[in-house]
Amino acid sequence: MCWKVYFVSGDMWRYDLITNESALLVHTSGDPLPTSWTELNDTLFVISGEVLWATDGTVEGTHPVRQGIGVDDVVRLGNRMLFHGYYDDPGSGELYSTKGIDGDKARISHSDLPFGTDPYWLTVTGDHIFFAGADDAWNNYHNGLWRSDGTPSGTRLVTRFAPTTVDTSVCGMTAVAGELYLGVGLNGESCQPWVSDGTSRGTLSLGNIRLGTDFSDPSDFYDLDGTLMFNADDGEHGKELWKSDGTSEGTQIVKDIYPGNDNNPIFDAPSGLEAIGKRLFFFADDAVHGREPWITDATPEGTHLITDIRVGSEGSAQSFAAARALPGTSSVLFGADDGIHGFELWRSDGTASGTTLIKDLRPGPDGSGVSNLGIVGNQIFFTASSVLNTPELWVTDGSAEGTTRLAFPASNPTAIEGDIFFTSDQPAYGSLWRVASDRTVSRIGSYDSASILGSAGDHLIFLSRNDESQEIGYTFTMRSSDGTAEGTEVLGTFPLVTALASLHDKFLFYIASKTPPRHELWETDGTAQGTLLIHEFVGTQVRSIIQASPFQDKLYLITTDPNLSFEIWKTDATAAGTSPIASFPDVHLPYGSGLQYRLTRPLLGAGDHLFFLGEDYYSGDELWAINISATTTCSGDCDGDGSVTVTDLVRLINIALGQGDLESCRAADSDQNGTVTVDEIVTTVRSALSGCR
Repeated sequence: MCWKVYFVSGDMWRYDLITNESALLVHTSGDPLPTSWTELNDTLFVISGEVLWATDGTVEGTHPVRQGIGVDDVVRLGNRMLFHGYYDDPGSGELYSTKGIDGDKARISHSDLPFGTDPYWLTVTGDHIFFAGADDAWNNYHNGLWRSDGTPSGTRLVTRFAPTTVDTSVCGMTAVAGELYLGVGLNGESCQPWVSDGTSRGTLSLGNIRLGTDFSDPSDFYDLDGTLMFNADDGEHGKELWKSDGTSEGTQIVKDIYPGNDNNPIFDAPSGLEAIGKRLFFFADDAVHGREPWITDATPEGTHLITDIRVGSEGSAQSFAAARALPGTSSVLFGADDGIHGFELWRSDGTASGTTLIKDLRPGPDGSGVSNLGIVGNQIFFTASSVLNTPELWVTDGSAEGTTRLAFPASNPTAIEGDIFFTSDQPAYGSLWRVASDRTVSRIGSYDSASILGSAGDHLIFLSRNDESQEIGYTFTMRSSDGTAEGTEVLGTFPLVTALASLHDKFLFYIASKTPPRHELWETDGTAQGTLLIHEFVGTQVRSIIQASPFQDKLYLITTDPNLSFEIWKTDATAAGTSPIASFPDVHLPYGSGLQYRLTRPLLGAGDHLFFLGEDYYSGDELWAINISATTTCSGDCDGDGSVTVTDLVRLINIALGQGDLESCRAADSDQNGTVTVDEIVTTVRSALSGCR
């Protein structure tokens, strides 16, 4: 389409993208702003108020789809539009089908119920639409799962979730990797996750961590040898340690450490999770010893207190204490306060006898405030204040004699290939420094508001802020450095930059700006010529990247559209290898969380599953999982079932000829540039002949 539709004071207008001219299409009687936009065969369908309009961009081609029917949901299935239509009461409607032509409307869900099927959560998967709707003539609070191919004869009830004596509601539905995931609430309780393959026998409950109307608030995810470890509150035990293998039956509490359900989710919940071999080290409060170090093998009997470092109920660990595994050993390093030496550096192998103070860096009860633990080579670097309340950079091999101060003052330390880079306000604000592997310290240079992003191979990637512009705000210069002033070069100037991760000796980052609008995934190998655009999110595919996690040689991304709904993408740092793998239209970024979400709600891979946090309209902040071994981005695999069928090939050809909608088969557009090329058709044919790889 070379035109757009917009509304002003209830009037529908057409805006021509070529001539930049506007024309009034119709006066809609002061209806509210549109709530849904869907395109089919060069016709735009718009819900304004409770009216479904169809327009081809002309006055003559603009009309209500059906007079006298209210509409509150519309989706596309093949070459038809399906919508929930009703006359007087939105709770007494049926499912209708239309091509947008006058007179071409048909009611396709039909029952003897006096209040209608009342379809909602219309969800398209493959060649069918699934929806929730009433299934009992005597109880319009009882809802089941329905399925339709867009015809009356192909519309039927799949299953009831409970006996008709139980009030049932569906509070969310989405298709993932060929299966339907939905939330079901029984007798007014909070929604529980269900999964369906489209059959009655294959529609099953996945259970729920917390029953009732509150949510479990999972957090602190950690991959322990393929098992996800995390914290959650089931409403009975408070915030405790849980484990999951990605299935309902494999998701269970490890141990109720703080008895009862009144522990503080911030100050008493387990934290500082770090592996010691196949066991997990963490801090917890059992309401007797205070916050102290614990160990677990993911079983109740294998979960116990290591030692009471600070004897009594006060505890030795801080609320957000962290631990770091010491490379080449079976020990972790962490900060603790024994009540005598203050908060200092400790070491533990998971046993009481192997838990000891390494060194008293600041003698006396004040302590040095150990923090920012990181790995460099086979050592641990950290910041601590030995004299003044200014952080110094230290390094340790886990012994007292091997613990030495490197530089002062220091902040934002980052390890790259055996070197440590950090920023400092000495000798000038924004100074960037390097500690080489032989522990010599040298200054690279001074840059305005220098911030370290990450690494590309053995090169440091960092930003500095440029002068402020009245139009677009601050811009930033990205540089790479080999640790020397002469080996530092400019890679480019960008608007707001979000660091993602290092992958295959490249550093991936995301840029976004409003003026001009840009939403782009980039990579750099540490050179200007190797700093390249991977993928641009444009048009209907505009998305913001809010999280990234390397997993199994890929980088997985959580993205959101302007409505904050989730979509998961993966990339191998190439344009062809960047594509969406799953969509969660009814799952959202927790509102008002912003950057805090990125810092505290990580995307994490464990085993064959990606775990992430999101909230839908009913469940609140909960744990979600997707089995990435069950997903495919095989070129032309329209329904994501891991194979390319004749139906997929026909759909692909129609899209290439302009006779089909790309949204019906996004896998056809492997480079996600909005068109299907001859090369992509050839690749799809190969996939059909030899299988997806």
